[in-house]
Amino acid sequence: MHNNLFFYAFPPFSLIGRRLEKIHANKAEGILIVPQWPSQSWYPKLLRLLVVPPIVIHPKRNLLVLPGRRQLHPLREKLTLLACLLSGNFMKNEDFLRKQPTFSCCHGETPLENNITSTSANGFYSVVQGKLIQFMQI
Repeated sequence: MHNNLFFYAFPPFSLIGRRLEKIHANKAEGILIVPQWPSQSWYPKLLRLLVVPPIVIHPKRNLLVLPGRRQLHPLREKLTLLACLLSGNFMKNEDFLRKQPTFSCCHGETPLENNITSTSANGFYSVVQGKLIQFMQI
């Protein structure tokens, strides 16, 4: 029998990679809040599990409070977060990527053929398997 539970999680940053592996292994679906850190080893996996473009949550003074201490997080004014709807269902991931525009540097240019993930300088889009994923901003 297939479990249709939907999760919401904002894990400690050190556990994000393990959470992504668990989502993939359990074919789970839900919302994961993560920092926008393209240089992290878990970031490409995050992008491959997307089923809709991520929502960018810009830094705000009172956005992050350390749990149990009511103390403001030291990175609160620098940390951009992403709200990501993820699925461990490969078919949903492929369907999402198929609907995204093909990425090329210049209009009419041949699309990139490699599977390397890249991120723009401003960080509001990424490329996965030659497909452009534009982040939504709120």
